[in-house]
Amino acid sequence: MRYYQYQSNGSVRVGVESDGSVIDLTAADSALGTMADLFLAARLASTTADAIASELAARSDDSVDLAELLSGDSADLRLLPPIFAPEVWAFGVTYMDSMRERQAESGSPDVYAQVYDADRPESFFKA
Repeated sequence: MRYYQYQSNGSVRVGVESDGSVIDLTAADSALGTMADLFLAARLASTTADAIASELAARSDDSVDLAELLSGDSADLRLLPPIFAPEVWAFGVTYMDSMRERQAESGSPDVYAQVYDADRPESFFKA
């Protein structure tokens, strides 16, 4: 099965491709708001995403045209990434080698030692 996460009229939808269209699985189960929800539901039910999608597709009467979704021409319909990546924050220094290299670059032997020995570690965003 080929899955799509898309936005339709401002709402995130999950769909599965079938005969030139994308069947809206979210219309059959409103708890299915993202692709991650589909995979989580499958794991919790000890089944596959395909099994759940097949069941929901049979119950859904909403769909969008696949060509229209992929073209990007519609203001009301937009293809989204399959998974929304969460923000990742890290604390401290990940590797001792990194510490040594940063110390060598800075010319200060205690640049990262302060991070390792600090009561409160440095936090940084991993993009």
